[in-house]
Amino acid sequence: MRNLIIILFLFFISSCASSRFVKPLDKKRQAVNVSLGGPLIAFKSITIPTPFLTATYGYGIDSTLTGFVALNVTSAIYGNLQMEAGAVKRLIRQRGHFPAISITPVANIIYRNKDAHKFYPQLMSMLTGSITKAEISFTLEYPTGLSWLIKEPLT
Repeated sequence: MRNLIIILFLFFISSCASSRFVKPLDKKRQAVNVSLGGPLIAFKSITIPTPFLTATYGYGIDSTLTGFVALNVTSAIYGNLQMEAGAVKRLIRQRGHFPAISITPVANIIYRNKDAHKFYPQLMSMLTGSITKAEISFTLEYPTGLSWLIKEPLT
């Protein structure tokens, strides 16, 4: 049992990027996202973001589960299939000031040919919620970070 807990813990902290979706979409709702950016690299005498172009599609399977797939377009241009497929599952709905809890298992796949391919599993957990009527939303992703989204007051 102790070994299982250690393995799950190591799997749990293996996230290398933030989640594509932090909470599930409504049932049958679809979402498309295109993002540009990547890790910072040293280029000549300055540090710049790697120009990764990624396209993502998500589908609300039900009100607590969303499946998604993302394709790194920049890698595809250079002959590499680099994609991720996963889901976000809400485990606990927000109640008062207690945030919602979701998990996101993801399969990261890189393939060039039979001799050059990689598979990276990833698992994240998220706390998401809104506080106050001004809908100040927060997301705490473990292990990748904390983000805030402040929207207009609810009417």
